[in-house]
Amino acid sequence: MENQTFADRMRFIKPATSQELIAKVKAMRANGIEVFDFSDQGASPDIAKWAAIKEIHEPSGSAYSDTRGLQELRQAVAKKKFLDQGMKLDPDTEIQVTVGAKEAILSCLLTLVGNEDEVLLEDPGYLGFEPIIRLTGAKPVRIPLIKNENFRFPLEYLRDYITPRTRVLLLCNPHNPTGRCLTQTELTEIGKIAREMGLTVLIDEAYEHFVFDGRKHLSLAALPDMKAITVTVQTMSKIFNMGGWRIGWATGPSHIMEKVHLVHTHAVTAPTTFAQSGAAAALESGNAEGNQPIKSIVKRYQSQRDVMMRELSIIPGISCHAPQGTFFMFPNVSRYKISTDSMSDYLLESCNVATVPGSAFGSNGSGYIRMVFKCNSSMISLGLSRMATALERLDYA
Repeated sequence: MENQTFADRMRFIKPATSQELIAKVKAMRANGIEVFDFSDQGASPDIAKWAAIKEIHEPSGSAYSDTRGLQELRQAVAKKKFLDQGMKLDPDTEIQVTVGAKEAILSCLLTLVGNEDEVLLEDPGYLGFEPIIRLTGAKPVRIPLIKNENFRFPLEYLRDYITPRTRVLLLCNPHNPTGRCLTQTELTEIGKIAREMGLTVLIDEAYEHFVFDGRKHLSLAALPDMKAITVTVQTMSKIFNMGGWRIGWATGPSHIMEKVHLVHTHAVTAPTTFAQSGAAAALESGNAEGNQPIKSIVKRYQSQRDVMMRELSIIPGISCHAPQGTFFMFPNVSRYKISTDSMSDYLLESCNVATVPGSAFGSNGSGYIRMVFKCNSSMISLGLSRMATALERLDYA
């Protein structure tokens, strides 16, 4: 209908660039075109599939689960948190199972902010954050990361972005798209400022397992005095390659999680019951994508990262920092005399290499492109060889 009216918030909601790219790649492959998106992963762990199949044959598998999530999954999350971070969580009051990490973030923000409240987020930052903030009626306020220091978080400027309307600091650690990991010193200072300024920190730790070069992931909530003001979001989508299962969770203090539970219950009731059973089994097993132990998977990803770094470093006109975590590379292509958006289009059309323009993650990402390194090293080398050949046809400064 031409005269249809929509809520004002829809003025700000645009299609997700990454999902549009996935659709393009699928369409090209359906037409028999070889595409290098470097995204191949091992299958979801067999133990998750067996547990889900077993549950779906039970009467309980077709029923709603507890709206907080299956007890067995919440207990598995609590055990994981204790083993990984030394944190003790009450499965009944401090854990909410959600329909993936996105629903966790949305439910948390609907709990914490309202119209015209402000949410601080990184620039560049995960491209889904701003639309989710807009859907709550709150205002996103971007904090530019420091480009010439490998996108360091600007602690020295954080207070400058806080106003009386600021309610939440939304972070991603390890960071999508730059691969940066916050240090314990940085996390401590962020926590200090958040407590001083009365902020709640909502932190997305979807890539918690993907940390390299001997690093160990540290949750902000595990630091002294931070549990009371921190909500942490995690997911089965990444290292377990269970994105389509749509299982994530939020953990935080009971006084916040009680309200998150209310939002979640009225919005979605509960995630799929048998998918939760599969997630619980996978967490308990310690094996992730391709039925491999998590440590082995991370070691392989680090090797794949090193191959992509090596291949990118020999392409004239490109510079790139080594990501400390995630499975993303964020090379600087600003020396080429072409816009970032046009660069991604050019690479897909000229050599079938799929990338996401850095500007999709915020204006401070302009001049960069995001690439992944989830596939085997030989495929990375072949794809980047074709990319190098295509870039030879472009001028650069």
